[in-house]
Amino acid sequence: MTVVFSSRIEGIGVNAITWEPPSNGTLKINTDAAYEASRNCASLAAVMRDSNGRVVCSAVDCKSFVKDSLYAEMFAIRSGVRLARNEGI
Repeated sequence: MTVVFSSRIEGIGVNAITWEPPSNGTLKINTDAAYEASRNCASLAAVMRDSNGRVVCSAVDCKSFVKDSLYAEMFAIRSGVRLARNEGI
């Protein structure tokens, strides 16, 4: 992931995060999680893209009994690994 300076808002610098494609012939999996502490649950997402940025496959899931946001992110990464395994990678 590359962070590039994009603009200033009311004198405050704002960084934009941009997606960088993998090198030719490889795939890249990005994962993310959203954690809701009041319900101890997380929403998980994983997306696999090729070097042209095209989505090869993706997955979403909800997980209950999640301890905190760090665990939520770990479950999202595990979801990405499962996505790759299910695709035979």
